[in-house]
Amino acid sequence: MPHFPGQPLPPSSMVAPTDLDCFSTLLNVPGCVINIFDAMLSGEFDRVNKNCCDAFSAVGVNCWPVMFDADPSFPPLLKDYCTRFDAAPPEA
Repeated sequence: MPHFPGQPLPPSSMVAPTDLDCFSTLLNVPGCVINIFDAMLSGEFDRVNKNCCDAFSAVGVNCWPVMFDADPSFPPLLKDYCTRFDAAPPEA
């Protein structure tokens, strides 16, 4: 959305997220982005750990189309996989 001098900025809810906005949380967890995309390509989620799932859970659903435009069915699968960490006892 272009901004012209003298006009107010649109509310942040109306501004589409950028790739950097969406991936920034995942980039803070070493290996997370690679492990998520490996899971998307292979269908195997075992390398996506709790820290990565926590980061993915922090990403808003409005980012999913930006991040996973090639496979829009993947984010719900990852979200479902990540729920297993919610029920698991803390690691020692």
